[in-house]
Amino acid sequence: MRIKHKVNPRISDDSAGKNMLFGLDDALAEVTIDVHTKQANHLFSVLAAVTESLSLGDVGSPAGLYMEVSAPCTVTLDAGTPEEASIRMVVPTGGTKAKLFLEATFATVEITTAVSTPVTGKICVWGS
Repeated sequence: MRIKHKVNPRISDDSAGKNMLFGLDDALAEVTIDVHTKQANHLFSVLAAVTESLSLGDVGSPAGLYMEVSAPCTVTLDAGTPEEASIRMVVPTGGTKAKLFLEATFATVEITTAVSTPVTGKICVWGS
């Protein structure tokens, strides 16, 4: 299986984007990975004030994930273990979704929603 991605945020202090404060060359930003054998992806919906585990399909050893969410929530990897890591996702002002791209090993993914806000989104995981 082949995975290609290009993560290349560009930050400038002018609206024309000429005075770059951060950015990578497009050719250097693109990555091709050929070592993984499985992937799973699906849409999800989590009610307000709920913590829910997301399915990783048949990916037994995840090595990365991409996620989009429609509202603020907390994403927790490996909940209840010493390796637990939580990430607070926030939809930017004027935006329609928050995005998370991560290359790391983990075993579980949970979403905790705010008291008054349900979340919809999509997730893709890959690994072996």
